Amino acid sequence: MSKEVSPRFEKILELVKSGGFFETHEHVYISRAPGRLDVMGGISDYSGSLVLQLPVAEGVYTAAQKSTKNHSVRIRRTSPVAVSTTSKTELEAEIPLSDFFDPETKQVISYSQAHAYFSQSPQRKWTSYVAGVFLVIFRELGVNVLDHGVNVFVDSNLPEQKGVASSAAVEVATMRALCGIFNLHIDPRRLAFLCQMVENLIVGAPCGIMDQMTSAFAQKAHFLALLCQPAEVLGQVKLPEELYIWGIDSGIKHTLSDPLHNPYANTRVANAMGKKIIEKFRSVDYLANLSPSEFEVKYEKHLPVSLLGKDFIKEYGQLEFPIYDSVEYKVRAATFHPIIENFRVKLFNELLLQPLTDSSLSLLGELMFQSNQAYNKCGLGTEQTDLLVDLVREKGLGKGLYGARVSGGGSGGTIVVLGKKGSDDIIEEIVKEYQKKTGQSSLPYLFVGSSSIDAVVKLETKNFSFEDVAFEGPYKYK
Repeated sequence: MSKEVSPRFEKILELVKSGGFFETHEHVYISRAPGRLDVMGGISDYSGSLVLQLPVAEGVYTAAQKSTKNHSVRIRRTSPVAVSTTSKTELEAEIPLSDFFDPETKQVISYSQAHAYFSQSPQRKWTSYVAGVFLVIFRELGVNVLDHGVNVFVDSNLPEQKGVASSAAVEVATMRALCGIFNLHIDPRRLAFLCQMVENLIVGAPCGIMDQMTSAFAQKAHFLALLCQPAEVLGQVKLPEELYIWGIDSGIKHTLSDPLHNPYANTRVANAMGKKIIEKFRSVDYLANLSPSEFEVKYEKHLPVSLLGKDFIKEYGQLEFPIYDSVEYKVRAATFHPIIENFRVKLFNELLLQPLTDSSLSLLGELMFQSNQAYNKCGLGTEQTDLLVDLVREKGLGKGLYGARVSGGGSGGTIVVLGKKGSDDIIEEIVKEYQKKTGQSSLPYLFVGSSSIDAVVKLETKNFSFEDVAFEGPYKYK
């Protein structure tokens, strides 16, 4: 951990000193995890594609402490951590530990029971990203903690619903802090999978693995090159010194937790439909392992452009994801997307590893523009994100910017811009023009900079000293 204590870390220290939430006789374990910008790959992660992810400067701090006063999980937050609530004043929740156990069998409740429990209200929903980590630890790691409660404080400067993996950062930071509480040693890869279980099975968002992996492996100013088969780290690719990555928020909220009305969920179902149809002709482990030419020659003709959910169910039955009768799924585009995106990402990665030229920089930008257009074909674009990408093309090409694409799951959120370091004036011009054209009341949020995942820190509440206890250090300071 850095010797310089950040203002957000100081907030945790002041909360401990005040004695209003934390107790004075137990250690506090603190973890920080960053969000990410999805530079290339995006929704192709669940189809086995290579993805390139860059951690952002913003992140989530989670502080956890064993409680001998309460037999519950007490959660306090300073800002909405993953989903909006109906009231900005509802910053604290308490969940009895008994709620994690079936009253009849005395066993840990199932994931389906947990999903139903946390879906009862928006006030309870936001806690699932934190409390869900406890349930996964109980079920998957055999931890049986019923003799004490836990106090959890979450402090975030990572904006929510921007397509920058805010929920994954909450989950990763929380699980790493709880490792201190429960004396667990979990390697980052397994930790990422456990956090994905929180998102998939308890929150109910059908995300792939790349968000949790990026947060768990985050290295400042490096792309995580991740082959999602299911999660193989190929390396950390340093961002060339002459290049820079910006993220520009469109102002359109991005959320994954409502599958019926969420284009991301529908695209994932359409993708699974296409895979099922192709499997009539050959076995398929990951769609990304098909080449674009093979798909176009052998399988494209067998896929409908679109298909109603009820028609697919009638012929093929159900899938692992819910299929809704009345939804029209864009099967062909959603199936082809990860195949061609994997090709684009591999080319993008190879270009980054070579000496950069004007020609290669132009190719990098074009690959991003192509990726953005492919999102639109899947139904994941919006007027606002397309406007931002178009402004990059119109105002930035030839002036220091090379390309742009929507980040993460699309359907709003943030776009990623690749350019020459020092081109901030062009970015500012684009941001101002976007505000003018959309009539938004404030300038779009701008993601600049990058950060690594921090060591887990143990705070001694008696003398207010800190010690790194995992991944780095030890380094002690007061």
